[in-house]
Amino acid sequence: MEPSNTTVCIICKKEVSGTLVKDDVVIETIRKIKKKLGMAKNNKLVVCQGCLEEWSSKRKKYEKTLTQNIVIGIGIVVLLIGLPLILAGKLMLEQVIPGSGLGLIIILSTVMWHVPDIEQRPGEKTVTKPKKIKT
Repeated sequence: MEPSNTTVCIICKKEVSGTLVKDDVVIETIRKIKKKLGMAKNNKLVVCQGCLEEWSSKRKKYEKTLTQNIVIGIGIVVLLIGLPLILAGKLMLEQVIPGSGLGLIIILSTVMWHVPDIEQRPGEKTVTKPKKIKT
């Protein structure tokens, strides 16, 4: 089912026009889950002009948190897998699985605060792809 003609701002939740939100993996997954549960409204998601500043600050915070969580998650995996390897000289499976799981949980926890990107950011120039000329 394709998105409907209704456009809803992801910040103020009102039916307004605005800049389209990119359908990323998180948005597509949420849409699939809602569709299977029969809750899908299939609205086009936008950020309205009045909410662009708030969206921008939320997006920056999300990107910073995502970066931090990735670094922490990878650090935990490296510590829990690498430390026993260095100290004991062998790879311990009982630390590989929980270490990898914990690192993955930390990284995926960022999805709870997901702020999707928009098609064109304010002040960004539109880039058009050159047309291919058939010869």
